[in-house]
Amino acid sequence: MNTFQLINLVDLGNLILGFGTFFLGIVVLYINTKNSNRDRRIHLADKRQQWIVEFRSTIVELLIEMEKVNSSIDNTSEQSSKYEDEISLPLIKKLHEITLLVDSFNDKSADLLDEIGASISLIKNDRVQFLNNIPKILILSKELIHHEWEKIKTLSN
Repeated sequence: MNTFQLINLVDLGNLILGFGTFFLGIVVLYINTKNSNRDRRIHLADKRQQWIVEFRSTIVELLIEMEKVNSSIDNTSEQSSKYEDEISLPLIKKLHEITLLVDSFNDKSADLLDEIGASISLIKNDRVQFLNNIPKILILSKELIHHEWEKIKTLSN
């Protein structure tokens, strides 16, 4: 073997090494992209699960506050309207929290907000209808939670 053939073999080896490095870079890029997408889906699923927990808790707290206001109205002769206003402040706070938690452009969310608003207005006017609206609020809340849970299941696949 002469020097010229030895240099060509070295150049050929360097060329093969360069192509191998390029191919390895493409494989690493593909793997990193897949892992990044998987990590993003896991992160979104975790955030949706946190939202579900917070939403459930806020709905329960809202219903408790609605019942407190409802109970305070039972004793209107004994309770002053100032006391009723103090009782209803946490109710208003929970209503605003739910309004901020849900997407008001979503039909189910809008239905839930409408039902909550209707129930609040019924507390003083038609208490029987108010009590009938509580299960409607729970059903609409469960539908929203189910919708979010379905999104979580598709993200984790």
